[in-house]
Order: sequence, then C-alpha cells, then structure tokens
Amino acid sequence: MNNIEKLLCLCGRFMILSINKERNAQELEKIFKDITALRRESNIYNKSEADNAISIYGYVKFTNKEILQMPINFRKVLRTDGSLVQACKTMKEKIISFELHYRRNEYNIYANGNDLETAKQKFIKCTQFTEI
Repeated sequence: MNNIEKLLCLCGRFMILSINKERNAQELEKIFKDITALRRESNIYNKSEADNAISIYGYVKFTNKEILQMPINFRKVLRTDGSLVQACKTMKEKIISFELHYRRNEYNIYANGNDLETAKQKFIKCTQFTEI
C-alpha cells in the first residue's frame, strides 16, 4: 500500500470515527498523527504546489436537539435518511473549514464554517429558507 492509499484509508476512518468523537477520542488522535506523519513524508503535498489542502470527506450526524430547530417537513426527511449530512473538512496550512451538503429529496442545502458547530448552526438556519 503506497502513501496515497494509506492517507485515503486513514482519512476515511477518521471521518467515520468522528461521528462519535467522545467515545473514539484516543483513536482519532492516533489517526490524526498518522495522517500528519504521512503528509510530511509524502511528496504529494509539496510546499511548492499551488493547492496543498487536505480534504477529508464523511458524514455529520445531527442530534435530536438540533433536528428540533429545523422545519417539520425537513425533520421528517432528514430522520428517514438517518440524520446524516455529507461533510468535508478541509485543512489548508493553518486554516480549517467545514462544509456541509445535503442534496436529496429535492433539497440542495449548503453551509460552511470554521468549526463544526458553526457549520451546523448555519445549516440549521439554511433549512428555514429551503422549505418546499
């Protein structure tokens, strides 16, 4: 397995475990260190490249308290989908950003933020204006 395959495998595992970060905190810390080490030793993230960002894709699960802040029709749709929304965590130099996407059932909702909680709150706010 080369460095790119290892990096992709670790990034996928990181996003899956980050759904329940309290229970998986130690393993997440270890995976993050492994990702950082692979990034340093790998030549795919050369400093001379114009775009040296790392993107980790996965899903974010909303809590019941957060779901109750959404419109009733969207709540039903989101709960049938398992309360999961696509997420992307991008790390470029020292800047981290989160993007949340929901593109199902005639909905197309996008929100972003510098941390996950901000992105979630913006997503909840966007659901108020996308009622079908």
